[in-house]
Amino acid sequence: MGKGRSSGKENIELDDWEARLNAVSVSGETLDGLVLDYLTTEGYAEAAQAFAQESGRSPPPDPGASARTEIRRAVQQGDIERAVDAVNDLDASVLEADPGLFFQLQRQRLIELVRAGDPAAALAFAQEFVAPLAADDPRLLEDLEQTVALLLFQQPADSPMAALLSEGQRRRTAGELNAAVLRAQSRAPEASLLRLLQLLLWLQARVQRLATCPVIHDLVEGSLVAPGAAEAAST
Repeated sequence: MGKGRSSGKENIELDDWEARLNAVSVSGETLDGLVLDYLTTEGYAEAAQAFAQESGRSPPPDPGASARTEIRRAVQQGDIERAVDAVNDLDASVLEADPGLFFQLQRQRLIELVRAGDPAAALAFAQEFVAPLAADDPRLLEDLEQTVALLLFQQPADSPMAALLSEGQRRRTAGELNAAVLRAQSRAPEASLLRLLQLLLWLQARVQRLATCPVIHDLVEGSLVAPGAAEAAST
């Protein structure tokens, strides 16, 4: 079916919306550029180099690429102390200028102690190194309380705060640190692809005010949801 009217708004069916999308042409060169920019900006230097060779492109100059790759790798391996040392070797002002970020890194060290199954060491670290950083900031104090609450459970991985122990938490911390390094270098703190996805969500919300149409709920899958299903999923 095509488009109709519902509650004064244009109703665009899934097949019509897909036809409109398919009519938009994006060159392979543009897509390759977005991928390469993402890999470079997010600190995946080795992957960026491999992709550049495969796609026949030249990676943009990035003198700090190897350092940022090492920093991201250290965080995602749970070695926060190594990551902090690498950041300070690259530019000590990064953490000096952002106490909130330094707190998040120390909080991640606390999380890693919980992951390692050492509650005594985790509690001692929280009291000595993390709590003083959060003492004057209610938002940081709330983050600390949620993290320390993991110690109340014999199986922290089964607790309501289990997401803190996930790989996703490590990736978020690594991403925040990478963005801070980029800002210190007067560079955009996130990849163009991420900004485009944010723009997509904003435009999608604007369109939904004017029309009933398919939407993308899962950016990872990128699949469209039909109008009726989209409304049900949003309620």
